[in-house]
Amino acid sequence: MARKSAPDKNEGELGFYTKALNKAERIKLEEAAAVEGLDEEIALVRLSFRQVLEQYPENFKLQLRAANTLACLIRTKYYITVEQQKKNPKEAIATALKDAALELGLEFRP
Repeated sequence: MARKSAPDKNEGELGFYTKALNKAERIKLEEAAAVEGLDEEIALVRLSFRQVLEQYPENFKLQLRAANTLACLIRTKYYITVEQQKKNPKEAIATALKDAALELGLEFRP
């Protein structure tokens, strides 16, 4: 019978994911989970959009999806007011993500 390895210290927080990831991916997931606010997410989507433009210059549908995602995140950033963030940041972010998901035609499950 195979022995189970010791549980990961973050397994309680990210258990579903940590079981499917290698050590390097777990570190990246931990870093991503520590990010607060949309600025870093917007920067990442901008970088991805640039890569799409460079790697797929003829794929207009993909470029449009990337542009819409970026626009949606930027719009969402401005929906979250400073007062909302101060009162209840989790609720403000959840509302913004719900709006973004709906605009992208995705199902939102809180």
